[in-house]
Amino acid sequence: MTAIAPTKQQANPEDSISLPLNTDQWISATWEKFFQILENPTHAESRCYYDKNQLRQMKIETIPVSSKQALDNGIIYFAIADLEEALKLSREKSQSEVGAWILQKYSHDS
Repeated sequence: MTAIAPTKQQANPEDSISLPLNTDQWISATWEKFFQILENPTHAESRCYYDKNQLRQMKIETIPVSSKQALDNGIIYFAIADLEEALKLSREKSQSEVGAWILQKYSHDS
């Protein structure tokens, strides 16, 4: 699968597809149709994907990234980093020492 960002330059805006489009789901499309849709300024903020291998399908995601989603992603990133650190510690320290490290890390008293 290939992910492609929308192009900034547009040769002919009137040539780009402006009909209503099924978004946020995979639909059949040729590479040419997909590229023509990318040129439409309406999809400038969308995430666009094209499966060029066997299915010849495209997907235009129009769901905006909100601050809540960004915050959730940040929380997940730090949780995974802390889990990796706890796993590393578990190879060197006892279970109670790793538990104490986790409690200290997430204690709101300090």
